[in-house]
Amino acid sequence: MTEHADHLIAEVLVTHRAALIAHVRRLQRGPAAFEPEDIVQTAALDACRYLRRLGEVRDESGLIGLLKRCAETALQDQRKWQFAQKRRAAAPELPVDEVDPAADRTGPGTAAAKEEAQQRRRRALLSALQSLPPLDRRIVQMRMEDPPFTFAQIGELVGMDGNAVRMRHTRAAEAMRPHLERALPDDSLLGERPPEPSE
Repeated sequence: MTEHADHLIAEVLVTHRAALIAHVRRLQRGPAAFEPEDIVQTAALDACRYLRRLGEVRDESGLIGLLKRCAETALQDQRKWQFAQKRRAAAPELPVDEVDPAADRTGPGTAAAKEEAQQRRRRALLSALQSLPPLDRRIVQMRMEDPPFTFAQIGELVGMDGNAVRMRHTRAAEAMRPHLERALPDDSLLGERPPEPSE
């Protein structure tokens, strides 16, 4: 079912990509602040994730409507990301706390301390993901799905070669690393770089 949905979206993009790009340009009103092709690629990834989760396959007109709604959401995400980047650049960076409050409160090795460490990791990962441009964020998220999208599947959806998607994923992971190291300075999960997942 999911393979079928991936191929349906790819087929709709082949025939309607220009119309979707024109839709994004109309949404931007005026000079394009964001590359319309990037917004369409992000919309394709979002639509595919949506169909995978719900398991429903729509007809062509339903898929076009879904892609348009996803493009609108992707454009809003891009604007929010740009605004957040400007805010981060203007705000001073706060120092990371040296003391783990969960360890002081409950002692090391307890269930509460482990849960607190998991929560810190989740928050750090979400923060690192938010630092990425929307298309790169979606690529990383799709690789984290269960089961993960392959680079070739993602490439087919966004109109890129699978190796180009792999490179974007690698650069995105490298961009996330400093955020994770700052948020989790003593975390053993960051010690070694994990091997690249195979296709």
